[in-house]
Amino acid sequence: MGEIYWSADNIGTIAGFFSADECDAYIRLGEATGFEEAPITTSRGMIMMKDVRNNDRVVIDDPARAQASISGSRSIWRRASRTNGRRSG
Repeated sequence: MGEIYWSADNIGTIAGFFSADECDAYIRLGEATGFEEAPITTSRGMIMMKDVRNNDRVVIDDPARAQASISGSRSIWRRASRTNGRRSG
């Protein structure tokens, strides 16, 4: 597993976290599902505030996919733990 490359104090990427095939699969899934504007949650409910959050998102409600992503030898937690806190950048 690669190093963590920090672009800010709390924003980073982990090199090699997903394989090229996994990236392609997630891109295809997102595009097939469709992206939409991302609201924020307030005491009045979900509202659009482009000055706070200006991006699109895709929400996939798939319990089996979620379970697979956190268990087994390919779990995202196991992968992240292999970074050993190495920091670069």
